[in-house]
Amino acid sequence: MPETHDRSRRTPIDLSRPLGRLAVFDLETRDDALLTGLGTSAKAVRPFVQRIASFSLLTVTEPSIGRWEIGELTSHHGDETDILAAIDAAFGTNPTLVTYNGSRHDLPVIRRRIMRHRRYRLEAALRAPRLPHIDLFTFPHVPAGGHHGSLQDRCAGLGIDAKTYLDGRDGRSRMVLKGEVDSVATFLLLIHELAALRIDGQVWAAGVRALEQAGGGEWARRNHLSALIGGGVRWAGERGKSS
Repeated sequence: MPETHDRSRRTPIDLSRPLGRLAVFDLETRDDALLTGLGTSAKAVRPFVQRIASFSLLTVTEPSIGRWEIGELTSHHGDETDILAAIDAAFGTNPTLVTYNGSRHDLPVIRRRIMRHRRYRLEAALRAPRLPHIDLFTFPHVPAGGHHGSLQDRCAGLGIDAKTYLDGRDGRSRMVLKGEVDSVATFLLLIHELAALRIDGQVWAAGVRALEQAGGGEWARRNHLSALIGGGVRWAGERGKSS
């Protein structure tokens, strides 16, 4: 009998130890015009009738505490079956997933769209709920004021402008730019939360330095990302005071 994919079977994470390989990702979704007219109510729950329009992935590795290695930042958009295949390939390496509200939105949408297209051989994507997962929407468990807020709100509280996708000038759609910004912003939020949890400011400082180095290459040509990373680098004067 096949194993169930319930959350209770998810691999636990020890956040006090190096996290290893991470897949920090974001989905952008749009209403599926073929589904919204199939007898759905006006108040249909949106994840049930939405398609995946883009998948943005930032690969990161933490081989040891306070050391971050930034890999590629990729975006997939266009044909949804190709996007699902890219998701399956990304999850096939068994990374720790890092999202903002991925438990409630991204992972359920991926599963439903696989079913929609009858792509039941995408095993890694279907098993994603079993992977270790840091969902920053619910971490920490009791946010200040008792409200989780949006990713942009949480970043704004840290002095990070996570709406720099509005400044994109590379000819791609705002939707794709937003996915890339949200992936990088999710990583920025992660290193702040880990620094507080581990009581070690170098966790954050090293993450900012790694992003700065990555931003000096290909990312430097992407206005929306250079502005976002620049917002974190502006705090460079504080890095020496981290403890």
